[in-house]
Amino acid sequence: MKYLRHPARIALFASAFGSAGCGALLGIEDVHEGPANGTEMGGSGEGGDPNPNGGTTSGDAGASASGSSHAGAATGGASVGGSGNPNGGTGVGGAAGGATSTGEAGAGGSVQTGSTVTGHVIDLRGHKLSGVAVEIAGKQATTDGGGAFTVTDVPAVYDASLVVHYLSTVTQTHGYVFQGLKRRDPTLQVYQGLVEQTQSLDATFSGADQSATGTRTISLSLAGPDGAFERRDAPKPTLATSLKWAGPAETQEQAHALVWQNNATSGLPEGYYAYATAPLMLSSGTTAHAAVGLSLLPTAIASSPVTGTVTPASFSDRTDSVSLRFSSGATMRLVASNPASSTFSYLVPTLAGATITFAASEGCAPSSPGCGIVHKDGLLGGGAALTVKIPSPVTNLTLAPATAVDSNTQFSLTPAVGSTSPFVSVLINGTSGNDRLYVISSERSFKLPSVLNGAYSLVHGESYRWQVETHGTAASVDELAGPSGFIDAFSVNHSDFSPSGPSTGDGAYTLSAAKFFTVAN
Repeated sequence: MKYLRHPARIALFASAFGSAGCGALLGIEDVHEGPANGTEMGGSGEGGDPNPNGGTTSGDAGASASGSSHAGAATGGASVGGSGNPNGGTGVGGAAGGATSTGEAGAGGSVQTGSTVTGHVIDLRGHKLSGVAVEIAGKQATTDGGGAFTVTDVPAVYDASLVVHYLSTVTQTHGYVFQGLKRRDPTLQVYQGLVEQTQSLDATFSGADQSATGTRTISLSLAGPDGAFERRDAPKPTLATSLKWAGPAETQEQAHALVWQNNATSGLPEGYYAYATAPLMLSSGTTAHAAVGLSLLPTAIASSPVTGTVTPASFSDRTDSVSLRFSSGATMRLVASNPASSTFSYLVPTLAGATITFAASEGCAPSSPGCGIVHKDGLLGGGAALTVKIPSPVTNLTLAPATAVDSNTQFSLTPAVGSTSPFVSVLINGTSGNDRLYVISSERSFKLPSVLNGAYSLVHGESYRWQVETHGTAASVDELAGPSGFIDAFSVNHSDFSPSGPSTGDGAYTLSAAKFFTVAN
């Protein structure tokens, strides 16, 4: 999941899109507020816009738009990619993609000539998406109930494109193109492709009057296979909120509540005083509220420090973050600090079924000139000191020609020194925010590729924002199309310095500054 985002998106997106800074529009999500500890999290959803009421949702919600949306079902899972564009009008982008990668197949893949490709389409949380149209070498196939597709007689090197539609307040339409693939078993991951569900929740904290005294705070997090939610500085004795998730109408989750306190001088955790966990069932389409009760009577919680040293990238201010990650998939951010020293030490609790994620970043907040994050996962307090280095983002995004972008325009970029990672270019419609194109490639330049043999394209006359991501240290697009997909845990909520989704391995993520352009009429 990561829950919630609501309408004020239109005004937020339009205001930020027109601002001089432009850096406030970061990556897959649009305009995030990164609240300090002790406030309700109003950060991004999984690839989406901010929710002014706090919490996040696993969806890529965008502002509503005029005109019809791309054809395709909005409910019951990802739909077959159709034609048409939001806001009406025809689109552009029928030209073939740029040069393909020459990288070898990633682990688990094999390189063959003129043979069959059998792959899968999954979302951020690993859901296998059915009913998605996939095009390879001019041939289309549709994913079955297990998210699988098969295309025969595929050349040794090929591009794969697809379109997903899903309902998140309004219909979202996202195109994806994976360029230069060789492997015969690609997993094509998208941020989201399933309809969003919602239900109200009442969470009750018994015993909080004894444990959450003085300046102590309560954090609540929930998660299950279909999403997650976090609320910092939850009120006692009851929190009433609204939850969203992506997938089936009913989903099982686990709730976690923690009472802890920050030092008045440093603002860093100095003690942990109560913890509780309980299951709950969510059901969409009902007026009844889900309810969960958590007993937060005072208890002894052991704690010890996570320590280490950070090597900066030196392109922006540094932020350290520390999060609890529970086996349920729930996350709970404990630290968001801007240290002056290269060394760090943060006190963390020892809880059954929970580990620690440490992340160091530069930029990543609204108005930043790009973003670089490195993270270490599966940690326990008192372990060996960490040594991490923050990566630098792609720079020098250029367009030739720079105006009236069409299928002949060359998109070019410069990778960070020493980086060999493939690039994920994200082109977001600045009017609606609902229409997006992702181009995954190892090449430093590309032209607007054909998507589903031209069924999807950018909208004539519309303004777009272009940014470039890198995910981890993969050396080829084949590696990004491995069985678990490519999306890094910090790509969704990077401006809130929080991990999202089921991926729990060490990783890195970068996001470039934005380049704006208008599609030719």
